[in-house]
Amino acid sequence: RVVKVRYDGREVEALDEHYSYLDDSFSFKIQHLINRIGMRLFLVPMNRLRYGLRIKGRENLKPFRRQFRSGAITVCNHVYRWDLVSVLTATGMHETFFPILADHMRGKDAWFMRYAGGVPVPETRSGMRAFNQAFDAYHERGKWIHVFPEATSWRFYKPVRSFKKGAFTMAY
Repeated sequence: RVVKVRYDGREVEALDEHYSYLDDSFSFKIQHLINRIGMRLFLVPMNRLRYGLRIKGRENLKPFRRQFRSGAITVCNHVYRWDLVSVLTATGMHETFFPILADHMRGKDAWFMRYAGGVPVPETRSGMRAFNQAFDAYHERGKWIHVFPEATSWRFYKPVRSFKKGAFTMAY
C-alpha cells in the first residue's frame, strides 16, 4: 500500500531512506519554533481549561535536571487527543521528538504533528535504518524522545496498558 505524506508542500510516495527523518533545514526550524510557541501560548492553557490538566510531582524531576540535559525518553499511554501537550507540560516543554504512524501525517493535524516533533515510522527496511539513525542523532544532540508504546489510543483509560516492545527497544 502506498502512503502519500505531505512534506514541505510536496507529496512523498513512500517513507523510505529518502525521507528526511532528521530535518535540519531552516524551514523546519522556523515552523518547529512557531509550533512550540503556539503550544505554549494556546494549547497548554486550553488543555488546562478544557480537560482540567494539573501536573503533580514535577518537583520529583528537579534532582535529575543535570542528567536530563543530555536527553531523555518518556513513555506513557496514549489516552486523548492532546496528551502529547500534557507530557510536554509535565516535563518542562523540552524539545521532544516522537515516532508517529504515517497515516497521521496525512490527516488534518499533519502540520501540527510534523512540526511538534513527529517523525513518521517508515514502511521499508532501508527507511527504518534512516529512521533509527535520526533518533540516534536526536539522542546525541540531547533532545528528548517520547513514545506512545501501545500503538492505539483508548479515550481516558486510566490503568497502564500493555506496551509494545518497540518502545523498550528504542529506550535500550
